Amino acid sequence: MCNVTAGQEYGLAKSETATASILSPRERGAPVWETIGCSMTCGYIDAYSLISFNVYSSFMSGQTASTGTDAGQGKFAAAGHNFLPIPFFFIGIVVGSLLQPDRSRPQLSRVFLVIAALLAIDMGATYAAMPGWLSIMGLGTAMGMMNTTISRVAGESANVGFVTGDLKNVAEHLVDGYRRKPVPQTEGPWDTHWWRAGLLASICGTFLIGAAIGGAMVARFQIWALLAPVLVLLLLAKTARAIQRGSPKARLPPGSAEPLSPIVATSAKTGWQSCVVSEPGVGSP
Repeated sequence: MCNVTAGQEYGLAKSETATASILSPRERGAPVWETIGCSMTCGYIDAYSLISFNVYSSFMSGQTASTGTDAGQGKFAAAGHNFLPIPFFFIGIVVGSLLQPDRSRPQLSRVFLVIAALLAIDMGATYAAMPGWLSIMGLGTAMGMMNTTISRVAGESANVGFVTGDLKNVAEHLVDGYRRKPVPQTEGPWDTHWWRAGLLASICGTFLIGAAIGGAMVARFQIWALLAPVLVLLLLAKTARAIQRGSPKARLPPGSAEPLSPIVATSAKTGWQSCVVSEPGVGSP
């Protein structure tokens, strides 16, 4: 947090004291449309895994519970089958995190391409009638990587493949909205707890829609059903690079000053928040 001491201010009287926090692109997170696309893709792939191999490739809580239940009943072969996606999901998270040390858009594009390649390999393995456990390993790794792609959207923590966490955050925002608590790092008067609850609920809803589409596509096209998420991931990879090339910072010539930084400010008098544009270096840390 820092005190606003200079710059051009909008929506906040000069007589009011304001505190502000700079929302970096990383703090804002991914675009809403990109988050929706990733969430729908996760639901689709989870449905494909469940129908084709009787395991979830993203729902590791369910896989862990199934493994323990089968082991407790002495069904050790079934327990091993249910346990298989878990370590590879973990490996996928590690690999996805290693490929994105700076969380930049080109690195995100690279992860999307690797996930698309894993799904394409899985299609080939299934077409060649190779053992199903190979496909489970690939799908678990791919979904682990998917869960590293997006962690924030519109300044809010989000999970594209973990519906439980999003539902928890939806409920908390509804309670905070009822109690009229201020929203941390709000981006404007429209950015309320109710709006954020709706945003996270839409992510849960698109996961459900993706699963429904995946179920229908598997029933109709079987192994070729994975072609749809492969194409979506290729599109996401392309748009991630396009956004990077089109960003103001990317267009700056070498040695140029960075563009003006938007700051979200909260009025101590009214509680309303507004946008402040300050020159780089202005304000105290």
